[in-house]
Amino acid sequence: MPRKRSLCLEVCCAVCLGILPSHCAAQAASAAAVQQPAAAPAGQNLANWWRMNSLDFKPMPRQWLGHVDVTLAYTNAQGNTTGSTFNGKIDFSLRKWRFTARSTGWLQKQNITYGFNAGSAHVTQNLLREQGNFDITKHTSLIGGVEDYTFTLIFMNDRFTEYGAFGVEAFKRNKQKLSFVGALGYSEFQFNSAGMLSIPSPIIHAAVLALPTTSPSGGGAMIMQAYSLELPHKLTVTQSGNYMKFFNSYLGHQGMINANFDVPIVKHVSFSPGYQLIDQDNRIIDALGVKTQDRLLTAGAKLSW
Repeated sequence: MPRKRSLCLEVCCAVCLGILPSHCAAQAASAAAVQQPAAAPAGQNLANWWRMNSLDFKPMPRQWLGHVDVTLAYTNAQGNTTGSTFNGKIDFSLRKWRFTARSTGWLQKQNITYGFNAGSAHVTQNLLREQGNFDITKHTSLIGGVEDYTFTLIFMNDRFTEYGAFGVEAFKRNKQKLSFVGALGYSEFQFNSAGMLSIPSPIIHAAVLALPTTSPSGGGAMIMQAYSLELPHKLTVTQSGNYMKFFNSYLGHQGMINANFDVPIVKHVSFSPGYQLIDQDNRIIDALGVKTQDRLLTAGAKLSW
């Protein structure tokens, strides 16, 4: 009996010694699996974030986001007119949380000499706009902004506009997006009355002198619209427009339409033909007898970061 007990004890010890390491190894592996941190989530795709609502991202990016577009175009004319046109535009977007600041600067300079000794024109047209957006939901935003505009062809030294608005994303599907903004604004005008009176035309001279003021101001209702379409091979079509109708008929209306087509060439550089239509009419422009619409077709390079 003692010998059998000893043999049984040896067998039990051998079995335990065989099982225990494997059991301990299994426990260690299980503990390591529990303690091992989960793999970090893949980084967010923030491509074209400046065209999107901040709430389209989950979670919302914590870092500051910045994007800048610079477009440069130059044309030269020979024939009935001789001269050059320079067109430059910069768009800068900066975002933190639900707030997005959008800054736009646009400059056009024309130096034109007409044939048949008809004279020359040196025209400057520029615009500066600062706009702030706060996203309420994925489809609605509160907007506030200021805009400063100059157009020497119609002797407009300054048009300063302040506006508050509510924006709605009306359509978003298949890489298309359409949005509308309704706003109320107030504009202050400053026309160059001395320049207008220097025009050698008795009719225009009399019409300008009959104007009650060349520095009018007043409020109006505004609508803005923006559309974008992403095509294969990273081609992009963008279009925007705005129109403001003043409550005072003396101030008339003002509107602008822009359309651009971006064709990537290399990273950060694309070919960008564009079209712009500006329509503005009021009693002062009517007194000058000039056309109320200006169209501009450009073909230039766009730099994007």
